[in-house]
Amino acid sequence: MAPPAAAGALSPGDGDTASPPSVVVRPFRVSPPPAAAADTAAVSRLYVDAMQSVRASIPPFEGMDDDARAVVTAVVDAWLTDIVDNDLQDIPTAYALPLTEAEADAPPVDAAAEAADVGGATAEAAAGGAATAGGTADGGAAAATPPVRSRGYFFVAEDAATGVALGCAGLKPPAIPPPTRGARADAPLSMELVRMAVAPTARGRGAGRALVAAATAAAVDAGVRRLHLSTSSVMGPALALYASDGWVETGRVGLGDMMGSELAGVPIDTVFMDKVVGGGTGAGGP
Repeated sequence: MAPPAAAGALSPGDGDTASPPSVVVRPFRVSPPPAAAADTAAVSRLYVDAMQSVRASIPPFEGMDDDARAVVTAVVDAWLTDIVDNDLQDIPTAYALPLTEAEADAPPVDAAAEAADVGGATAEAAAGGAATAGGTADGGAAAATPPVRSRGYFFVAEDAATGVALGCAGLKPPAIPPPTRGARADAPLSMELVRMAVAPTARGRGAGRALVAAATAAAVDAGVRRLHLSTSSVMGPALALYASDGWVETGRVGLGDMMGSELAGVPIDTVFMDKVVGGGTGAGGP
């Protein structure tokens, strides 16, 4: 099942007041190789620019002196390097590559079991942690989460006139099923919105909202019923965009707990959000 080819101009987002028709969203190009390389370079560049812009705009929190800000800068830069080197470079295989015929015909992979390989946790721990929050339909032991049949999607927002990349967003099954979704036998298949970024020079053009809309449409088309994301408490425009689009905050974790003890005491949280996107029960997949 192919993802939507493009999403045209949509309603305003990212704090914008207008949504020019020049913003379009298309799937990341996995072939031919030169096109994939060009998209990888463009996405990596704009993602780093966007995250560095956010880092530079962190407000002067009380008690957060220059030394603390320097630590935040170093940790964020190391995190960005890891993302670019070990995630964005692998978009064609980690997100956007369609399933092969053999994979499409293979038995579904249990998301909880897959977490043992991807996240380093055991399947029992992944399912058990989810069951703590979600329980089961009959109050008994939690069953495995629904099968995942999709590698995911990756989208690029661009200027229709120039082809310049304005933003990006990925969509894939979470490595470990978030506990807010439960692990009941009737739990909906879920996917995670990741690597969402808009170039600093493109803010106010509706690229963020168009990317979220394209990802949501792909998820619904794949039969996914619930989406999940994480963002930062200092990203006000992003939080406003998600809230206006129907996403609901499900929890917060301090930056120090997420990224290391060096950031203990830094008053910034990772914010988790969920959104129910449809009632389909399809197995998913590009």
